[in-house]
Amino acid sequence: MMRRTVVSLDCAQTLLEVTWDPVRFVMDRTRELGLNLPSGAGADLGRRLLAGAIAAERASFEGGEAGMDAWWRNLAEGWLAAYGLGGETDALIRRSQEALYGPDSPVYRLPADTLPALDRLQAAGMRLVVVSNWDASLRRTLTAFGLDTRFQAILASMVVGSAKPDLDIFRRAEAEMGAGPEEFVHVGDHLEEDGGAASAAGWGFVHIDRSEGPIRTLLQAADLILEGRA
Repeated sequence: MMRRTVVSLDCAQTLLEVTWDPVRFVMDRTRELGLNLPSGAGADLGRRLLAGAIAAERASFEGGEAGMDAWWRNLAEGWLAAYGLGGETDALIRRSQEALYGPDSPVYRLPADTLPALDRLQAAGMRLVVVSNWDASLRRTLTAFGLDTRFQAILASMVVGSAKPDLDIFRRAEAEMGAGPEEFVHVGDHLEEDGGAASAAGWGFVHIDRSEGPIRTLLQAADLILEGRA
């Protein structure tokens, strides 16, 4: 078997621990701002998010980060305006960005093993790529935690137009890295989207389960890869 030279990593629950409940997140920010919203506002926001999901994918694919920012702003403004608070849109967007990417983020946490694992892989000559089902904010999210410069390529499904377990996003990674499938090993938390798809693409796979799996840290995953066991 050809030696692995490229390590691909998922983001959520692999590089970062993620707890994402968009309705709760936004409602918490409105309370921090002292906005007086009725009891049904959260359910209304949930319906608007669901109804706008396809438009969000299109905004991410066609407009990148700017497109996603515009989509969120339009959604927030329309929602707040329904309660006579449209003028608070900028404050809500600003507070949400501060909370989302700040050191005490309620959504993202950088596990203590992530950076040492990336250091170990890079010191061994491995090239790194992110392959994740995510919108156009992926690079911004990685940047907020000092991770973006570690990777030669960052592929977000809603930017490239292909989501795992579809194989096209894996082929895109191969093209970006100039390497064949036998050179890749993918690390992720989802057995189908990450594991099944990586295997179907001809890649190696390491399953990480930070809660209860035999491989709970990226350092363990890195050791398996560098020992040639993945």
